[in-house]
Amino acid sequence: MLVRNKNIILFYLLCLLNIFGLFYFLINKKNLFFTYSLLPAAILIVFLALFKMDTLIKGVVFFTPLSVSLKDLGIIDDSFDLSIPTEPILAGIMLIFLFNEIHNGFTDKKIWRHPVTIIILLQIFWTTITTVTSSMPLVSFKFLVAKIWFITTAYFLMNSLFRERKNLFQFTWLYIIPFAGVIMYTIVNHNQQGFTEDAADWVVKPFYNDHTSYGAMLALFIPFLVGFIFLKGIQSHLRLLIFFVFCLFILGLILSFTRAAWISIFAALAIGLTMFFRIRFGVLLSLFVALLGVFFLFQSEITIALSSNRTDSNGDLTENVQSISNISTDASNVERINRWNSALRMFSERPVFGFGPGTYMFQYAPFQKSSERTIISTNAGTGGNAHSEYL
Repeated sequence: MLVRNKNIILFYLLCLLNIFGLFYFLINKKNLFFTYSLLPAAILIVFLALFKMDTLIKGVVFFTPLSVSLKDLGIIDDSFDLSIPTEPILAGIMLIFLFNEIHNGFTDKKIWRHPVTIIILLQIFWTTITTVTSSMPLVSFKFLVAKIWFITTAYFLMNSLFRERKNLFQFTWLYIIPFAGVIMYTIVNHNQQGFTEDAADWVVKPFYNDHTSYGAMLALFIPFLVGFIFLKGIQSHLRLLIFFVFCLFILGLILSFTRAAWISIFAALAIGLTMFFRIRFGVLLSLFVALLGVFFLFQSEITIALSSNRTDSNGDLTENVQSISNISTDASNVERINRWNSALRMFSERPVFGFGPGTYMFQYAPFQKSSERTIISTNAGTGGNAHSEYL
């Protein structure tokens, strides 16, 4: 009891000391006030990292959809961006993980020998090699370090965390709850712009770079919400609440104008039905081979049909779906072909080591052909990626 009282007194003394510190910096050092005000949060993060790593990881999950990049805050340029507060925390988690692995061997030996782990380590090895030979070493180094801190948390530490079934549910809801707030924020912003397709790309900021990443996360979590609705043992009022959250996600998905995310939902539905009806893998493989055969048999006719599709994405849901196969006039689709062709030309110039991880958006502009450019092409090379990690 005495120890507990001492701890309580110490806690209050530290709080009082922090309040005095805030007043001091507010009156005498206003330029350092914001930095000092972050000190309690920093101390809490360090404490959690040392003694409650699982809680810290869950906190990172919660703040991920709420993170804001330094670029969007106007603090830094594209060449070395960070998401605040999650990425600095992930960097710290990575250092602690590596320290523990070197001294204690925290991770189960079976995980290190797993084929997926071996593939990941080979990928990191090759990314390290191509970072050394990169055309923009600083950009590639940041890409490499960020990849390592994501893998550290999302693969190695999550493997340990997910051994407890309850953590699977907590992880999902720790992302869904703040993400629901971001969806409502986006819908309100979108409403002020008249729900136009052009506005859909930037009303998601500062929480997401564009509507594609926003739509991808919506599509990723919608199947989970469907699963929760039909999960046994859920109380009626909670099931109703989950249904409302599901409807919010569907509305967000529709208003995201992200056609690839729409297709993903239909693909997920098809996979869900095969699991529900327990369709055998052999039947699915036969169907896939048959469809592949039809494609090659009628390849010319399919190409002509795609070329004759002139439906552009213009905000109407039906026409947006129809425009998915328009490779003639839809700027978004044609620009993807431009990016892919640029990436292939870059590959032809540097087939082994490439230009370096994370450098595509800074390097692809000179590899565009005037005949393939679209109204949304850019000479500055600031228009994003190749829309294909393989390329």
